Amino acid sequence: MNRAALAARMRTLAGSRFAREFVHFTGSTLLLQASRLLVSLAAAAQLGPERWGYWFLLNLMLTYGSVFHLGATNGMNREVPIHRGRGDAAHVEEVQGVALAGVVVGAAFGAAALLAATALPAASVLRVALPSMAVLFTVTQVYAYLQARLKSEARFRAMSVQQIAYALLLPVVVLPLAGTWGLAGFILGQAAVAGVVAAGLMLDPATTLRLRFSWPAWRRLVGIGWPIMLAGLLYALLTTVDRWVVGAFLGIEALGHYSLAILVLGVLALVPRVIGQQVYPRMAEAYGRTGDPAEVRRWARRQSRVATAVSLPLAAAVALVAPFGVGTFLPEYAPGVTAMQIVLVGPVLQSLAAGYGNLLNTVGRQRTYLLAQGVGVGTNLILSPSLVLLGFGLEGVALATAASYGVYALMVRWAGLAATRS
Repeated sequence: MNRAALAARMRTLAGSRFAREFVHFTGSTLLLQASRLLVSLAAAAQLGPERWGYWFLLNLMLTYGSVFHLGATNGMNREVPIHRGRGDAAHVEEVQGVALAGVVVGAAFGAAALLAATALPAASVLRVALPSMAVLFTVTQVYAYLQARLKSEARFRAMSVQQIAYALLLPVVVLPLAGTWGLAGFILGQAAVAGVVAAGLMLDPATTLRLRFSWPAWRRLVGIGWPIMLAGLLYALLTTVDRWVVGAFLGIEALGHYSLAILVLGVLALVPRVIGQQVYPRMAEAYGRTGDPAEVRRWARRQSRVATAVSLPLAAAVALVAPFGVGTFLPEYAPGVTAMQIVLVGPVLQSLAAGYGNLLNTVGRQRTYLLAQGVGVGTNLILSPSLVLLGFGLEGVALATAASYGVYALMVRWAGLAATRS
């Protein structure tokens, strides 16, 4: 391709709808992530390592929350773009209504479980925080459904607007409540922000909410969404095994120190996730329209290349700046700095396979995806406790986590290429 043709191609890409949406959505997502990170760091300083460690245990309820609706939104996220590609509006509306019903019922069960947990003797230290978590869990389940609706419909401009609103409200609401009521205030502040943004999305005329209780339709949707949800749950386990190991073997205060690594993983994981959220509905729609595995593979390859190009320099920058930043602003958390630097390798390795998980979901190879997730989780479950028992402490957990990310990424990439090979 000569220079003039290349310049013309670049101008076409820059002016495309995908490129414009990518800039808006990525910018708003980075703003939201920056807001969450700053709020988290400020709250960590307010609460101290021990109470902050308890938050990272409670937060697992949100991480594993999709299990309560049995994958209804996961099924919706796959079915809506495929049937939009086929022009089947009636099926799209049915799927959205059934998924909403599943989320409402699942949120009620999850909240009830959190309230019941207050009666357990071991929960005495969290007796005030658990009811607050029940509120946050309920609100975030609805908010997550609304987000999934926007993604599945490729309405990324609306996603960008709500993310900007979320980012601006978060520090204004959460930090004063955390300063007044401690951990419970931190949790309730997040619930208030998620509730306000969710209410704004529900008032959008383009979002029509209809509960639809249909047992056959629900069974079909869960049959599609359950394996995808399991893959997401296994991925959540892959990214949270380190919390369980640190909490069980090294204590809650050590988990507070290790929270720096957890926060960094969240920031770095954002890059492939942002790109994947935009690619996945387009990938599924293209597959629904053409049925061509090669088209899906092209989308996956594009996603992985972009994710790696962004993740690598970002990880290097964080590794260099972190020691000074923590030593200056969060000296109580200094024991977690080295672990944080080690764990940065994991998301960079993961970005190499970023598009191939979406590929496996799109072409219906969820079981293969589950196998790759399971091997990654198993690697972390074996390595993390072993390295802790050998005396490597937080650094051992971080090394095991990075290694498990690498194993997972290699398996997913290989499986994706194998699934679409002609």
